[in-house]
Amino acid sequence: CSNNHLPGYLDNYDAILARGVDTIAVVSVNDVHVMGAWARFSGGEGKILYLADGNGDFAKSVGLDADLSTGGMGLRSKRFSMIVDD
Repeated sequence: CSNNHLPGYLDNYDAILARGVDTIAVVSVNDVHVMGAWARFSGGEGKILYLADGNGDFAKSVGLDADLSTGGMGLRSKRFSMIVDD
């Protein structure tokens, strides 16, 4: 994610907003502290909203949960992009 997916959103941040997007967010099955560290590490702090899905409730509710228990990773989220029009 940090190497292959997130950089494209950061590199195209202004162009994405210019197309009428209000918020760019990333969601991960992780805690708020890890997400805050990821925001700082990635350079996306203040641009991208980093959302913690600690128990994977969001991932489960949209059918994007992945059971990676056999690899010792527990419940995770599949990679996805989503446009939400509210």
